[in-house]
Amino acid sequence: MKLIHDELIKNGYKLVFEDHFDKDSLNPDVWSIVEMRQEGHGGRGAFRKKENLSIKDSNLTITARIEENGDYTSGMINTSKGFCYKYGYAEIRAKLPKGGKGIWPGFWTKSDYKGSLLNTEIDIFEMFEDDTKIESTLHAWWRDRIYNKPHHISFGAGEIAHKIQVNPSFSEDYHTIGYFWTKDFAEFTVDGVPFTHVDINNPMYSAFHTPIYFIISMAFGLPHISAPEEDRSEPIEYKIDYIRLYQDETGELYDFKEDGTIAKRQ
Repeated sequence: MKLIHDELIKNGYKLVFEDHFDKDSLNPDVWSIVEMRQEGHGGRGAFRKKENLSIKDSNLTITARIEENGDYTSGMINTSKGFCYKYGYAEIRAKLPKGGKGIWPGFWTKSDYKGSLLNTEIDIFEMFEDDTKIESTLHAWWRDRIYNKPHHISFGAGEIAHKIQVNPSFSEDYHTIGYFWTKDFAEFTVDGVPFTHVDINNPMYSAFHTPIYFIISMAFGLPHISAPEEDRSEPIEYKIDYIRLYQDETGELYDFKEDGTIAKRQ
């Protein structure tokens, strides 16, 4: 089944959110700019900075680079103070950076708002250095009450991650990468065609029925993957054309309250 827009609309889905990034700046009522420091390769700083975000020609561009002082910098935005949702079809149309060491762009979601006891992460896609393929994964975290230690598990029909390759690559042109989420299944798509399907209508997947918010980011220089090349001349740019969310009558939208909790949108 192709998840084209005409079929979604025919089956009762409506467009409830979209951003084409055609304004001069990000909408502060929707997007939060994340600024943070992590430990990078060789003890260098790996920063997410607002200076690495730009909007031009109706594209949001996240740029990664090595600064003169050796810091690794890149960017991240999310809707953690704007909105979150439960069930629907979300998609991003993007052109990924040319592959290379240390490059890690993604479009993902989390449920770690105030009051959420079991946190989930749904990686709609991640690209680990290789621009010919992406991965999609379901994650859950919890903290036990006896030892007060965090625990983590990855889900996915017998595999930790589901991968898809395209020819020639995700950096040669724009591709639409989507996540179709219902009470029964989670399905990941590329250019409207599903490439993996996970049934979530059982107690083991109960974590994946809580509202989630969007994150668009590019990590760079983190020790989880290879150290970036020091002499790369080609720019490292993750270009986002748009993000959309469709829902039918089973879908729910939530707004964030000042105290960090969420309230269902009426």
